[in-house]
Amino acid sequence: WGHLGGLLYNRGDAANAEHAFRQALAIDRKVLPAGHDVIAWRLTGLGEALIALGRAAEAESMLREALAIRVEKLKPADRLTAKTRRVLGVCLARLRHFEEAEALLLQSYRELSANPNWLAQRDATESAQRLAEFYAARGRRAEAARYRAVLAGKE
Repeated sequence: WGHLGGLLYNRGDAANAEHAFRQALAIDRKVLPAGHDVIAWRLTGLGEALIALGRAAEAESMLREALAIRVEKLKPADRLTAKTRRVLGVCLARLRHFEEAEALLLQSYRELSANPNWLAQRDATESAQRLAEFYAARGRRAEAARYRAVLAGKE
């Protein structure tokens, strides 16, 4: 169910992704110990789907739980932790918690861009995109331009 949720989300089907992630999470909570990183993975995916569906308020607690698990279980600045930070940052921006959102988005970008792994670099691009959008929406043109330059490969 979890992989299906990711596939559906990546194909733009957030509603069915939500269903698949909820199914996976229900199973995982029964068979895995509390705080297992697989649970964090499901919560992050479910949170992304909920944000896409306009339900950021519902996603916030799930994403905070996912981030707490990842911070505890994974190495500092791990790619998956940074990804969850980004998703929580996007969530909080939607909820108008701009200061915390900005801090999470920046930390995610810094951690991912410093990691030479190709998956981390792919995720760093996504974080740069989210930062460009965040700053543009706030009318902070210089910061938005900086991250657009990153996306264009000029920085």
